[in-house]
Amino acid sequence: INVQRHKAFSYHGTHDDLSWSLSLGEYQEDNSFKANYVGLSSQYDTDKVTLQAELFMQNSEDSQEKPYSGYLQSTWHLKEHHDAVIRFERYDDHNIDVEEEIYLLGYVYRPNPNMALKGEYVYHSKLPLNRFVYSFSVLF
Repeated sequence: INVQRHKAFSYHGTHDDLSWSLSLGEYQEDNSFKANYVGLSSQYDTDKVTLQAELFMQNSEDSQEKPYSGYLQSTWHLKEHHDAVIRFERYDDHNIDVEEEIYLLGYVYRPNPNMALKGEYVYHSKLPLNRFVYSFSVLF
C-alpha cells in the first residue's frame, strides 16, 4: 500500500488488569482509493491468562471495503517461558470476495521477554491455507 495521506486518532485507557483502545482514521492511497476505519481493542492480563479482543471496520467509496475483521484470543501462561494460545478470527473482505473464519492453536516458548519460538496450527474455513506454522522472532 502506498499511502498518500493518513489522518488518525487513537485513545488508550487502562484500569487494573484491563486495557482498551479506540482508533479512528482515514487514508488515501496514490491511486485515489480512500477509506475510513474504526477499531476497538481490549486486553485483560493476569499472571495465569491473557485475553485479547479486537474489532476493526473499514469502508470505502468502492467495492474494496472490509466491513469487519476481528479476533478473540486467549493465552494461558502454563509456566515460566511457556504459553498456550487459542485464537478465533473472522473477517469479510469485499476486495477478494471472501468471508473467512480462522482458528489457531499454538504453543509459544519465550527463553527471554524479547524472543519467541512458536508452533501453531492454523485452520481456514474458506481459503486453502490450513497448515502448521513455525516461527522464531526477536524484538530489538
